Order: sequence, then C-alpha cells, then structure tokens
Amino acid sequence: MLKGLWAVGVSSLMAAACSSSSPPAPKPLSPCTTTSGGQVNIGVAAYTAVDPTQTAGCAVFPANPGSAGVQYLVIAQSASSVPDDSQAFKLGGTGLAAPPLTSGPAGPSSIAQQFDRTLRLAERALAAQAPPRRHPAELQYVKWQFRTAFPTFNSKCSSKIPAVFPLAPPAVTGSSAQLAGMLRAGSGNYYLMQQAASAPSFALLFSTSAGSALRTSLIPQLAVLRLQ
Repeated sequence: MLKGLWAVGVSSLMAAACSSSSPPAPKPLSPCTTTSGGQVNIGVAAYTAVDPTQTAGCAVFPANPGSAGVQYLVIAQSASSVPDDSQAFKLGGTGLAAPPLTSGPAGPSSIAQQFDRTLRLAERALAAQAPPRRHPAELQYVKWQFRTAFPTFNSKCSSKIPAVFPLAPPAVTGSSAQLAGMLRAGSGNYYLMQQAASAPSFALLFSTSAGSALRTSLIPQLAVLRLQ
C-alpha cells in the first residue's frame, strides 16, 4: 500500500515538473511612428514630461523646418520612492519620415494660423540673434574651472576622479541616439538631443535593455526641456 502511494506521489511530482514552465518573456515594444503617443510640441524654454508606460515607450519630436538647429535636454528618470529600486534602460532614436501628403490642394490658411506662424518665425529669428548669456561675476568661480580641472585631477591625483566634468551631459543627434544606462529611483540620466536645421521629426524609444516596457512600479519618466 505504501509502495503504491509512493509511486503515485512520484508520478504526480514528475507530471507537475513537466507541466510547469517559466513565464513568457516580455514582448518588445513596437517601433515609434509619427502618430505614436508622447508627442513633444514645445517652444524654447518650455518643459514637458512623457510617461513611457502610457505611450508604449515613445516620445515623438516634431520636424525642424527652421534654418537653425534645435536642442533638447532629455532626462531619463525614475520617480519611485523605493530605496535601491532600479532597472537597466535603453534610449534609442529613430528618424521619422514625413507623413504622406493629403490628396488635393490644401485650402488657404486661416488668419489665426497665419498669425501663429508669424509668431513662431519671429521667435526663431529672435532666438538665433540673441547674444550668448554672460553670468554675473559673483556667480563665476575664480579658482575652480571644473571642465579643465577634472582631467588634471584624474591624471595627477587619482584615477577614481572622473576625467570629464560629470555634470556635463553627453550631446547626441536625436534621430541616431543609442544610449543605455541604469534607471535608479529618485535619480535621472541627462542627455542633450540635437536636431539639425530642416531635419525631419524623430522619436525616442524609452525601454528596458531588452526593448520591452519599463516597470510601472519604477514610475519612469522622460522629461524634456527645449533649450533652443
């Protein structure tokens, strides 16, 4: 009797082991398009934040029809308050083709549209002509020149000191950006996204290192500030 029960128990365990399987791997996010969520339409010095969990990881930047380049400060950050919460992330840029033209001639612009276009062109012209800002003397360091001091400290004092000023974000072209890092709770990763004059729109896909959606519990955000 005991032998029979033992055989039944072993067979049940074997059946459970064979039937059990690991959970399916998360599906990779789809490529971004011009109509994806997370549209970033902001003027100079304006700010917005994109929630990648609501936009399938996408942040779409408009085309730059002007004669001057556009620059964005992009911050991949986590608003989680859980200590030591983190996840590896990837930020990939893709150039987007212009949407197809609608059939038939376009109607005349309304007065409101013409006025808005005039203001935008004047804003771009004014921003291009503005002289570089000079900081007051009381806000300038007399002894420390961080951008040149860090390489000196690294070579002469200790290799543990960064060779590059750590608060200077790397500058990349938005449409070809391929960035990766660690998303940590309460912290962010800073990047300068550049867009050339007369360049088409581009998108950033904010995902895990495997290309899937980031954890919602990490409260990921892609903060964007347009600098010029």
